Amino acid sequence: MKTSLDNSSTDTASRAELCRICEEIYGTMPNAPLHLDTEIISEDRCFAAGKAVLKKQNLILEFEEDRIKMPFTAVIPTFKSTCPAIICIGYENEVPNKYLPAEEIIDRGYAILAFSFDDAASNDGNFKNGISTHIARSRRKKSAPGKLAVWAYAAMRLMEHASSLEYIDKDNIAVSGHGLMAKAAMLAGALSKECSFIIANDPLSAFGSHGISYSKTAPYIDYPYLFSPGYAEKPRIDEQRLLLSLCADKNILVGSAIDDIRSNPIGEYEMLLALTNEGYFTFGIREISSENKIPDVPCRIQDGNISFHARAGRSYFGREDWNIYLDFIDKKMAKSR
Repeated sequence: MKTSLDNSSTDTASRAELCRICEEIYGTMPNAPLHLDTEIISEDRCFAAGKAVLKKQNLILEFEEDRIKMPFTAVIPTFKSTCPAIICIGYENEVPNKYLPAEEIIDRGYAILAFSFDDAASNDGNFKNGISTHIARSRRKKSAPGKLAVWAYAAMRLMEHASSLEYIDKDNIAVSGHGLMAKAAMLAGALSKECSFIIANDPLSAFGSHGISYSKTAPYIDYPYLFSPGYAEKPRIDEQRLLLSLCADKNILVGSAIDDIRSNPIGEYEMLLALTNEGYFTFGIREISSENKIPDVPCRIQDGNISFHARAGRSYFGREDWNIYLDFIDKKMAKSR
C-alpha cells in the first residue's frame, strides 16, 4: 500500500486511511477517559541538589464504570518557569535509571514524566492487569487493542496530563522509548495531538514487531498479543512502514547502535531514506552509499524533520544518545522562536 503525502503535513484523506490500516494492525484505540487526575505519592524537593523536584505520582483515569491508577514519576526543573517535556516509556520503575539519566536531562531544561511499561500492562498475553483491565480486557474482537496500543494509550494520557500543566511548554512535548518501547512511543506520538517529537531509540525489528526497518526473514508474528487479534489473519505487510508514515507530521528522532543486529541499523537508515524520497519526510541525505551501509560511524544527520544517528557499540539508551536527541529538539525550538 502506498499513500501520497505532502512533505510538510499529512493529507487528511491519506492520514485517515493510514489510521484505519494501523487500527487493523494494532487494534482500535479506546476513547480517552472522562477525566484525568493525579495524586502525589511522595515528593523530593532536593533532587539533583535542588535543581529539580522529583514526584512519584499516580495518574488517575476515570471512566464511566472504572477508576484506574497508573504510577509515574515526574522530574521538574526548578530553574525554569516553563520547560519542554519528555514522556518516557521505560523498563524500570525507578528514576533515574540506566536508560534515563534524569539529572543530565533536567540540566538541559527538560521536564521528565516517566512510567514503566509494566505499570501500564505486562509484556505478555495477560490482559487483566493495569490499564488493560479497562481498555483491552477482551481479545474476542478482531479489532481489540494489543499491548503496543495499551502502552501507547498510557503515554497519550500522560501527554494530555503534561499539556495541562502551566509549567510545561505545550508546543514542545516529546515521547520516547527504547527497543520494543520505541515502537509504542511511535504509535503514541503518531496518534497524539500533543506530541511534537518522537524519539525511537534502537527500535527493535526482530521481536515479531518490526522496528524502523523491515525484516523479510522474521517470523510473521512471534508475539501476537502485541497486535490486534485480527492482524494474524491478514496478508503479511510492512506494518512498520505504515506506522512510520503516520508519524510524518511530527519530528522523528531515530538512534542506532551499529552492533545491534536485532534492530538492523542499515534497514533503519534505508527506511528513512525511502520514505523521504517518497515525500513523507524531509531529510538531507538522498541516497544510500554504494556499499549499501550507513555512513561511517559515528554518524549524525539532523535535517528537516528527521534526526538520525548511528554510534558504535550495542543496544543501549545512554547519555550520548540523549544528548544527540536533545541537540535536535533544541535546534528545532530555537528556529520556532
